[in-house]
Amino acid sequence: MVEFTINKATPSLNTWQRMHFRTRHKAKKWWLEQVWAAKQEHSITDAKCKRKVIVTRYGKMMDADNLAAGCKPLLDAMVKCELLVDDSPEWLILETQQVEENRPKQAKTVVKVEQIGGSHG
Repeated sequence: MVEFTINKATPSLNTWQRMHFRTRHKAKKWWLEQVWAAKQEHSITDAKCKRKVIVTRYGKMMDADNLAAGCKPLLDAMVKCELLVDDSPEWLILETQQVEENRPKQAKTVVKVEQIGGSHG
């Protein structure tokens, strides 16, 4: 299992959907850069099989659907960086957790990646 931390909490679904398209584009690029840096720093290999990803969000508490959907920019970046083959259920088991953190400077996202199986499934 590999673990890395991104020093920003994943956005809520509401925040993500309401972003202006230019702001959302910048945010996607930012998440991609963070995931790429983590991949290089931790020497994470490209995905060739199903993986389990546990995302722990430290920030303001939110309901379950907001929490899971807010992982979209992170998961999209993980697919682009080849940490996941795809973000479909065929290739990904996603677990989300949250820890209340009311100090904005302490907000973060901890990602754990675990390989499931040998080649596919």
